[in-house]
Amino acid sequence: MTSSDTLIQLFNGRDDGSRAKPSPDSEPRHRNAEQVLRDNGFIVETIPTFGWPWNPAAKLHNAYLGVDPLRALRVLFTRRKAAVVCAHLESGLLILLLRRLLGFRPPVVIWEVPWSPGWKYREIVSRLAIPRADCCVVFSSNQINMLHDRYGKDIPIVFIPFCIDTDFYRPMLAPDGIEPYVFSCGFDAGRDFDTLLDVAAQIPGRVMIKAARSFALDQDAHPNVTVSREHLTYPAFRDLYAGASVVVVTTRDTPNASGVTTLMEAMAMGKPVIVSNNHALRDYLPPPDAGIVIPVGDRAALQAAIANLLDNPMRAAAMGQKAREFALAKFHPKVHFQAVANLMRGVATAGQDQRSVKR
Repeated sequence: MTSSDTLIQLFNGRDDGSRAKPSPDSEPRHRNAEQVLRDNGFIVETIPTFGWPWNPAAKLHNAYLGVDPLRALRVLFTRRKAAVVCAHLESGLLILLLRRLLGFRPPVVIWEVPWSPGWKYREIVSRLAIPRADCCVVFSSNQINMLHDRYGKDIPIVFIPFCIDTDFYRPMLAPDGIEPYVFSCGFDAGRDFDTLLDVAAQIPGRVMIKAARSFALDQDAHPNVTVSREHLTYPAFRDLYAGASVVVVTTRDTPNASGVTTLMEAMAMGKPVIVSNNHALRDYLPPPDAGIVIPVGDRAALQAAIANLLDNPMRAAAMGQKAREFALAKFHPKVHFQAVANLMRGVATAGQDQRSVKR
């Protein structure tokens, strides 16, 4: 392999790779990611952001941190024979703006295009970066038409389903002494806990919600509902799934795939799931034998689905088993990163062909 086989990764995060590697059961990871890419002929190089004072935004939100001028120049001048550059939106911005001026030929892929309507900064960055990219990757296919409508029909956009660590999130026994409960969790504005709370009084037993600290609950009105707001370790968070008899993922209609991580984690743990038929989640919705899909905001359907699963534990158990099988087939990291490798190889080959024609 040569430098022309190198896949450069530029992410917005601060991790420089120096922290200790987590133990296999301490937190979820994208296991086998680099191995799959190597098996497909890539040398993977992740270039971290610079710290203060070399990166003026080093102490700011990741969306600003990623616009790292020194890192961008490092790539533009020293990685000129790379096969492909894969970057978060902000991390790729300066490379996309300067590459023609500096004769930088490797294709640039924007990874996981964010959808942040109303955030002026990100709208400006998107308008500058997305039309200049060789390919854009989204995790929800409903975003393809939205991006085409906003930035032009010729923008190359590819949908790749996201993944989770299906080894970390796996079927487990509930912690000792825990009575099963109906569980729901989420931290983004697209979650619809109101619909769940409206039917909570008709649910026998407890309802457990893991939510942001700002989530307000009238405990007197919902005596059987418990809310966890504190920060939890990954194993403690996983225990919340393990103790659940049913996992509910209710969302509003959203442009982004609200609830997708919760849905995948619950299915990977072999839990029967009830999920809103949000069009942004359509790529991740379980088949009928692996979960129950209800209309968005439909309280009667939610109550009936919960009652059905609680009253039929054998059906719930069978559904959880099918959910696990579905998660392994669709959301296993190897499935995801093979799709990533196929895309990157295709983009790299197209870029090489285009450079050959220009010569």
